[in-house]
Amino acid sequence: MNERESSTFDVKIFRFDPFKDKDPHYDIFKVPFEKIKSSSGGKYTVLDVLKFIKANYDESLSFYASCLIPFYEARKQGRCSRGICNVFVNGKPVLTCEEPVTGKEDLLIEPPSADPSLGFKVVKDIIAEDVTIREKDYYFIAQKKSFNVLRELSKKGS
Repeated sequence: MNERESSTFDVKIFRFDPFKDKDPHYDIFKVPFEKIKSSSGGKYTVLDVLKFIKANYDESLSFYASCLIPFYEARKQGRCSRGICNVFVNGKPVLTCEEPVTGKEDLLIEPPSADPSLGFKVVKDIIAEDVTIREKDYYFIAQKKSFNVLRELSKKGS
């Protein structure tokens, strides 16, 4: 693998617009790692990658991002208590604003509906309906003091 090939990675994103598409599909984007801008000034996140793709490849890409500042700052300011940027990356439930990206591995980004047991419905692309958390699940997640609803619910089911 030459240096040019190692500086890009593939990002495969679930796409579905219920007003245009009959069925969901995936789009693949080749992302040059060195061109991504970090919103935290240091590490790169899945959210940074999504913002890069939207700005440079496809303006129609839809995803949640409730904060335009780094997640740790948003938490301090109380702006991101809902964790609505939950998605699955390579099969793992994550928050896009805190999941690190190294550029050394390809990414598969899917909406929470990728796990049917969680009961989400796709609104558009990787945006799913807001989660309605059952009371017993709310207390379980609150005890964990976690902002990642999907991660805690999927752990609970294991």
